[in-house]
Amino acid sequence: MPRTHTFVLVHGSWQGAWSWDRTSAILAARGHRVFRPALPGHDPADTDRSQITHDDYVDAVLRAVAQSGPDPVVMVGHSLGGAVISQVADRRPDRVARLVFYAAFVLRDGEAIGDLLGPELRAALQQLSRANPDRSMSMPWELWRSHFMQTADNDTARAVPPGLRARPLAPARHPRASCGLRLVPAGPDPATRLLAPRHDQPTARCTGHRDRRRS
Repeated sequence: MPRTHTFVLVHGSWQGAWSWDRTSAILAARGHRVFRPALPGHDPADTDRSQITHDDYVDAVLRAVAQSGPDPVVMVGHSLGGAVISQVADRRPDRVARLVFYAAFVLRDGEAIGDLLGPELRAALQQLSRANPDRSMSMPWELWRSHFMQTADNDTARAVPPGLRARPLAPARHPRASCGLRLVPAGPDPATRLLAPRHDQPTARCTGHRDRRRS
């Protein structure tokens, strides 16, 4: 009988649990258990995002891990979700069997996601945040197409915006620590730019070896 796992899938900015619909269906069809927490502020019912922090994201995923049962889980993070699962692994390494970063941010100590964005995109996001009283950022089609779905065909790119939600500003600005695992540069890869913001930083992945020097 094939071995099965429990997956916790963490979505990226402006997205929600819906972004993992196809992936969840594939995993479930193969007998795996899947949990898809919605990060705070990314639910249609959320109206005030002014007080939401990166720690709120981490706490939401920790609750999903606790609800998943006693066994270690495979955590998958996309885009901003990579920074979240790194912190979850730091807080509860006993609950993590493996981390998977899918076109995701892996932050070094003291880095914030905003540090890895180009100046043009940072300025655009700051401008978006000033348009909403709670400083959340709504995603206009033009910016979505040019910086987040620039390699997708038009039909695919246009299929996503109806599900996009305004996202809090603070989580992208707060410095975070890396996941406490040894970071291995994976090199520039066009695939990492399919759904993640454009930037010139090399992507990275976490190995299974603890390294508190965080080299």
